[in-house]
Parts: sequence; structure tokens; C-alpha cells
Amino acid sequence: MPLELSFMEEADIPAFAAVEAAAMAGWSVARAMDMTSRGGEPRQEMVERWAREGFQNDSQQVWLKVIDTELDELVAAALWRFELADERAQDASLVPARDAAVELPGQTHPVPDVMVGMGKIWEAFKNEFVGGQAFAITHPHHQRRGAASMLVRWGCEKADERGMVAALMATEAGVGVYLKHDFHVLNETVLDLRPYGIDASDLRIGMLRRPMSRENWS
Repeated sequence: MPLELSFMEEADIPAFAAVEAAAMAGWSVARAMDMTSRGGEPRQEMVERWAREGFQNDSQQVWLKVIDTELDELVAAALWRFELADERAQDASLVPARDAAVELPGQTHPVPDVMVGMGKIWEAFKNEFVGGQAFAITHPHHQRRGAASMLVRWGCEKADERGMVAALMATEAGVGVYLKHDFHVLNETVLDLRPYGIDASDLRIGMLRRPMSRENWS
């Protein structure tokens, strides 16, 4: 079952959201994000909406997908965001869109409180560098087939071409694939989920990768 890497299109967002939901099904943070018990939208719909907003409004985002060509099925996806210093300075003066309720005509989508907590951890880490942000997920049925490495490698090579550092906030489950692509752990922060209704904690692992010369690619 060969895997194929390509750019994700807006029409792929529902499939991406379904894969993300399957990949995050056992994650405590995902349960803390679910707003249905408070009359909000289901988490999968929330992720789909956020992805669509990113597609439509953020030109710095690059979405990738990995397709199992035999099944003709999206099995993994990643988001890379390439951020320059002047854009970062401009963003610092703005209120992050996900730190407040998103209001649409006749509809309000409150942001899960846990996302605000995660955002603060990320912003504190991000303030130490300028670079590209990475996020990758793989459907559980297709993990350990190399899809995640394909997605991460693409972004690393683009960051190298631009001479940019790359940074991300990894989970314990995902840290291994990033270590294989020369990311290094810079800090670890424990996010207490009890204030968000979940009797658990989540380790947020700040990772950084410095640009490499083309000769070092393998």
C-alpha cells in the first residue's frame, strides 16, 4: 500500500478532521476540548472549522496530506506555518483568534478554556525564537508506516532552504518522530487538566530544529 505526499486542499478538510479525531481519541486534552456538554460544537466540527478558517485566512499556512494510493484514502496530514520576524512582531500586537469566542451571524463558537492554556504555553515558548511551526497527525490504523516522517521531512527541508528554525509543541506520543528529524527538546511544561474538568495532566514538549545545509539531508 504505497503512500503519496501532496498538498492538502480545502475539500480534504472533512477527511483531515476525521483522521485527527481518530488520532487524538485517547488524548486527555482532546476530551478537555470537547464543548458538547456545555452546548458547544463537537470537537471534530471545531477542528474542521479551524482548519477551514486557516485555509481561507492565513496565507502562511501550508497543509500537507499523505494518501494511501491503494485505498485512495487520506491517512495522515500536517500543518506547517512559516513565520518571518516582521510578521511575528505584528502578530504580537494582536489578540489570537482562538483566545476569544468566534462570532458568526447568529452563532457563537466559544473557544475551549484548555486551548487558551495551551496557547499560553506555546506563546511563551515561541517568544524565544522565530521560525516555522509544525503539526502532524496520522490515523492510528496507518501509524508506523512512515507517513509522519514524510510530512515532517518536507517541512524541515523547506525550513532549511529558507534558513529558518522550526519549532513545535510535541506530545509524548509524537516526540520520537521529531527527534529522528533533528528536533531537540528545549523545555517541558506540565499542563494540569483538572481546571478543565479532566483528572489528568499533559506534558507539553517544546522542540526546536535549527536549519541544516543541503549536504546534511539524507
